[in-house]
Amino acid sequence: MNYTHRALVLLLTAHSLLYASNEYRHEFENFKYAGEYAKIFDKEIPADVRSLYQAIDNYKELGFFSRFLYQAFFMIGAVIVTPDACPKLHGFIDNLCKKSGIKTPIVFITIKKHFLNAAASKLLTSIGGIVIGQQMFLELSDQELEGVIAHEIGHIKYNHVNKTIVLAVCTCIATRFTLDTLFPIKMTFDKNKLFVRLLNRALDTYILSTIFTALIINKSFEKEADAFAYKENDYGQGLMEAFELFQKKEKKHDQEYENVGLHLQENSNKLGTIDYVALKISYALSLFGHGIHKLHRWVYYNTPLGAHPSLEDRIATIQTHLENQ
Repeated sequence: MNYTHRALVLLLTAHSLLYASNEYRHEFENFKYAGEYAKIFDKEIPADVRSLYQAIDNYKELGFFSRFLYQAFFMIGAVIVTPDACPKLHGFIDNLCKKSGIKTPIVFITIKKHFLNAAASKLLTSIGGIVIGQQMFLELSDQELEGVIAHEIGHIKYNHVNKTIVLAVCTCIATRFTLDTLFPIKMTFDKNKLFVRLLNRALDTYILSTIFTALIINKSFEKEADAFAYKENDYGQGLMEAFELFQKKEKKHDQEYENVGLHLQENSNKLGTIDYVALKISYALSLFGHGIHKLHRWVYYNTPLGAHPSLEDRIATIQTHLENQ
């Protein structure tokens, strides 16, 4: 075999391996430009017209009550994907759900780009729905995407949305009863004062019950959904690699703030004084805003007030499980 032949074989092998490891991506690209879906993703069509195409495709698959259940998905630009449009994706979700003893949820994909996330919801007795950001298909491998989807199916399996609603209602009632008992509202014939007192009591009840609900759940639902993916099913490696990708993106985002500061300093002698001062102020404001974001992220990840554990903790937990197998 000559070198040219060998190189061709290696190239074809590499191409087949790349294609095999990104089958969901290729299926999504075909779905995006095929048939009626093509008009939804066509940027040359006016946005309001594309929204109408999206609504038509969603409405013909869902009744009025079902559309109400998935309003949160529609707000992030989700469109229903039928089994015929994405058979591999539907096949994976359907097989996992049958194995887990639950009904297969409705599958959505976002039209909006740069949504590197996925979510699942099962309200009341519905079969539930799962929405996958189109960026997930573009940046995650098949193994990583399956790990994330398995995690979201875990939320449906364990009815986390309904449990959260029931818990929130119970804590709201308990909080209102406690506040009314310990700090009763003074009645008055002044309707304006009475309205303000009732409104303040309602706000206090909402804030406190939300905090109590978060403290009780304390990230347990996310950990349970993770465990469904890596412990009850064999998708730990993919889920861990997806978390590592998200972690790298967070670190790169943080690093870019340092990089642009250095870039500004390096070019200070090439900028006019007024321009440099203006850019320095803009950078300081941006850095301050990013600092607030990082503080919020730390509180969200490391206290009971946030729904998700930190990526570091989730990666370490899955890694330990994989090593102990």
